[in-house]
Amino acid sequence: MFPDFLIVGAQKCGTTSLHAYLEEHPQLVAPPGRKELHFFDIHHGAGPGYYRSFFPTNLCRWLKSKSAGAQTLCFESTPEYMVFSEARERMHALLGPVPLVVLLRDPIERFWSWYRMYSSLDREVPFETLLDADASLAAHEGRELDPSLSELTQETEALRPLVRGRYVEQLQALFELWPRDAVLVLDFGDLAHDPQGTTGRVLERLGLAPLERESWPVFNANKKSPLPDALRDRLGSYYAGPDAALAELLGWTPGWMQSP
Repeated sequence: MFPDFLIVGAQKCGTTSLHAYLEEHPQLVAPPGRKELHFFDIHHGAGPGYYRSFFPTNLCRWLKSKSAGAQTLCFESTPEYMVFSEARERMHALLGPVPLVVLLRDPIERFWSWYRMYSSLDREVPFETLLDADASLAAHEGRELDPSLSELTQETEALRPLVRGRYVEQLQALFELWPRDAVLVLDFGDLAHDPQGTTGRVLERLGLAPLERESWPVFNANKKSPLPDALRDRLGSYYAGPDAALAELLGWTPGWMQSP
């Protein structure tokens, strides 16, 4: 069978924690030991049968549903699906308007968290150098890219670390394919401060009972460290326009844009 819903983004916005919480619900099933299948962005060439092999058969779902006394749903979580147009189109072509869950975070903090993860993978690239090599930031700042950073520029074009935080563009593209009521957009800040309530919103949308846990640990978190003000200002300028457009698109203001 295919999944009943997907968590599609964004990267470094709490998807690992939300996935882990949902996995514990008695009516939800995810591929064992595999949070991110990357089918629609990397492994699509393997075909639908390969993708279906990660999910229960209809018989297994029927047995689990009978045991639980209620309908069992299955899901997966791959943050790359929201970023790449090819992934969005393949996902819609195969699954139709299946419900989607999107988590969003302050794009500056999201990028800084991504950079700390990137640096932990033996990437000795200074943060400011990475910014200087990003083509989208160069265009925003009205400057030419440094030819000596061309290899790093190619890498940022592939990884899209800054563009990932321009959420409004990705959501607009999703809304061209999905009905808006099929896409549940959540704020990372809400998940961090009220994991039970935020997880409950997902379960309520799916028609499932709330999840009871003794604790709500954070999964896949990076060690925190301060971002220099000068670099934060550069990123703030870059994201100001997309953030304003995001609030208008959503009809509500994400927590990172609200005054303290």
